[in-house]
Amino acid sequence: AGRLVYATYCVHCHGVRGAGDGRLAPALGSRRADLRHLTVSGREARVFATIRRGSIRHDAFMPEWGRAFTDQQLWDVVAYLQVLQATH
Repeated sequence: AGRLVYATYCVHCHGVRGAGDGRLAPALGSRRADLRHLTVSGREARVFATIRRGSIRHDAFMPEWGRAFTDQQLWDVVAYLQVLQATH
C-alpha cells in the first residue's frame, strides 16, 4: 500500500529508488532527501511526523501530507521507505 502512495506522490521529487533524483527535483531549487540513507528503523514516529507535517529547512522543503492521507496511508509509506533501504 505504501508503494502505491509513494509511486503516485513521492516519486516525482524523491525518484523511483528514493535517491532524491525525481523529475521535479531540479526545478525545486533545493536538494530532495536521499531516502535510501534515511534511518527509519527506530525512528519510525519521527519519519511519520515529517511526512505528516512537512519540513522546511534552509536546504530542503517537504510538503505537508497529513491532510491528503490517512494516518494508515502515512504509516504504509514509512514501511515502504524501509523496503527501499533494504533493497539499496
